[in-house]
Amino acid sequence: MNEFFAEIENISQSLQQLKSNIGQISQLHTTVLNSATNEERQEQAQQELSRITTETSRMTNSIKLRIKNLSDLNDRQPNVPGKEGERNTRRMQVAVQKKKFMDLIQEYREVEAKSREKHRARMERQYKIVKPDATQEEIRYAMDTDQGSQVFANALTQSTRYADARNAYREVQERHADIQRIAETMTELQQIFNDLAALVERQDEQIQTIEASAQDVETNMQAGNQQIEKGVKSAKKARRKRVWCFWIIVLLVIALALGITLGVLSKQGKI
Repeated sequence: MNEFFAEIENISQSLQQLKSNIGQISQLHTTVLNSATNEERQEQAQQELSRITTETSRMTNSIKLRIKNLSDLNDRQPNVPGKEGERNTRRMQVAVQKKKFMDLIQEYREVEAKSREKHRARMERQYKIVKPDATQEEIRYAMDTDQGSQVFANALTQSTRYADARNAYREVQERHADIQRIAETMTELQQIFNDLAALVERQDEQIQTIEASAQDVETNMQAGNQQIEKGVKSAKKARRKRVWCFWIIVLLVIALALGITLGVLSKQGKI
């Protein structure tokens, strides 16, 4: 149990670091989008975003594996009479870490989804700089297909605002690469979430069994308490009956003794 709780504590610390990373990723996405006029700052933010995204990917997969290992270890624990509480504690602790991890994965997914929409909106604005009369269908095709860069390049040659259009084209290429990285991250997060959901479903069955057992124990305890109360009441009634019987016998003995005494005295003429 000491090793188990040490691993639970390590996972908890990793989850705290993961939450911090998610916050940094959200901020870096904003910095990248807001630094279009400062190429050096944007490049630094982009490199840091790439680094921390890679680090977070390794972290999420590591946490998932560690939680799964603990869950599998709990499943392999034999049912030892008298140690049901220890086994249930292990399962509940793992379930808590799974829930925290899934909440963070969901938060990460939301951060990436919002960032993707911001990048797409930025791409749309840049495309309109390159081609002001572009339709929504043309913009969507440029953003969502592998031919997007070529579409932008063709529009660039026809633009009358060459300098602005060239800068817009450069940023569009960067935003398109960002969106692709976000898509890869979201695919990975979805797989992790699905894997965790399967573990949670299995864990829920175990927890329901634990709760059912606990309910049975509580029900049995309540029934036992009721039987004890009945027994106490019966004992009190029996005790009162014995007391009454004792005093009745005492009175009968006294009455009998008194009757005999009076009879003897009467025969002797003393009364």
